[in-house]
Amino acid sequence: MSKPLEGRRILLTRDPGGPLQKLLEGYGAEVVVIPVIELVDPPSWQPFDTAAQDQSSFQYALFTSKEGVARSLARLQRLRETLSPHLTLAAVGSQTAKLLKQAGYPVRLVPTDFQAEGLMRLFEPLDLQSRGVWFPRALEAREDLTQFLSARGARLVLTPVYQNIIPYRFAPQIKKTLQASAVDWIAFTSSSTVKNLLELLGKKPHNQIKLASIGKITSSELAQQDLTATVTAQPQTLAGLAKAILEFEHHA
Repeated sequence: MSKPLEGRRILLTRDPGGPLQKLLEGYGAEVVVIPVIELVDPPSWQPFDTAAQDQSSFQYALFTSKEGVARSLARLQRLRETLSPHLTLAAVGSQTAKLLKQAGYPVRLVPTDFQAEGLMRLFEPLDLQSRGVWFPRALEAREDLTQFLSARGARLVLTPVYQNIIPYRFAPQIKKTLQASAVDWIAFTSSSTVKNLLELLGKKPHNQIKLASIGKITSSELAQQDLTATVTAQPQTLAGLAKAILEFEHHA
């Protein structure tokens, strides 16, 4: 019995052996994974360490990625600290919240749409004036949420827990894989994967290659690069991304 994505070749831009690869391979796709993102430690852990040891000054802790959670928890363990039980934890999506819950930390604020704008709507009715908000995150990230919280009077403390660098050693492999439309799809799971792939490739992908985006922000980044998302996941999850590709191919 044939599988629905049999004969389709899909390039993933991160997480070899991860859940998206397994989902797509389960549908019969041939999956090629070439990471265009490499996550490394921040230039200094001092801001995080200082905040971790002064959690009584915060009312909220905010997490907007699984990487942010994983690296924060690992650093806390190294410091022999935990997340204080008095903190109200906010997470941008179900997978981010799941990691916290698995570690024994209840998450109070999770938006139904898994992006910064959803978190803003949850924070909108709350009194944030002079409230301490601890935000472990990437060294460089979208500033929409930080600007929103600061405008509401929050005392925001940003503590980098990783930085995103481009693995230039994969540039030859990216170029070879994408030449002459050697893949049917490229799947993008963040705006960084869009920018980094284009940096490594040095030009736009062939227009016969279909582009799958995990959400509105990633699709917006594609548009800024003069590219169009063939499909945008709904819901904005890895499972939603795989389903969007599946449904497009089914109706093609």
